[in-house]
Amino acid sequence: MPTKLCSQAVLCHDPVPGDRGHEAGDNRAQHLEDRLLKKTPLPAGYTRGEKYCRILESSGGTLFAEQELAIDENMKFVKWFDKTAYGRCKIDVSLKKDNKITCLDWKTGGIREDSLQLKINACFLALKHPEIETFVTKYIWLKHDAVTPKDGVFSKEDIPAMWEEILGWVERMKSAWRTERFDPKPSGLCRGWCEVASCAHCGKGGRR
Repeated sequence: MPTKLCSQAVLCHDPVPGDRGHEAGDNRAQHLEDRLLKKTPLPAGYTRGEKYCRILESSGGTLFAEQELAIDENMKFVKWFDKTAYGRCKIDVSLKKDNKITCLDWKTGGIREDSLQLKINACFLALKHPEIETFVTKYIWLKHDAVTPKDGVFSKEDIPAMWEEILGWVERMKSAWRTERFDPKPSGLCRGWCEVASCAHCGKGGRR
């Protein structure tokens, strides 16, 4: 949503409201983190992730939850809020076993296919664990009890090409920032989830 980002974060024409989707996702992620790391039972209304927690616990290996990874422009790790941080990646759950890492991202909304976040997760984990050969990345759609994509498996040899794709995306964002050109990108979120009334697409379309 380039136009929404520009209106709220650059031009400050529209206030940034509390994000309903992110708030619900943050609450669910915290409950799932507590369930995995502290064995705290999931509260009522949040139990759809229980079976995935049990699968992870029975898989062996080393389990990580809510990892906050930040790197500088030299691809060196820094603290999350360090002023030199160039890229940040928060990983909901990862399981390290032998020469493989399985990386899961909890999702609370409708199913949408987008491999970019999975590639970012794999690339950051490859920096963190250079000895790993295989990265299995999945979205867990809690509302639908579904796992996507069918593949989502990357090898160590795939990582350089994925970094090239990610950094190309970053360069396009930097170009938009320099030129102050944020072209509208219509999507299902235009209706009911965007407050930029000046955009021609605001309030139109529907979730697919």
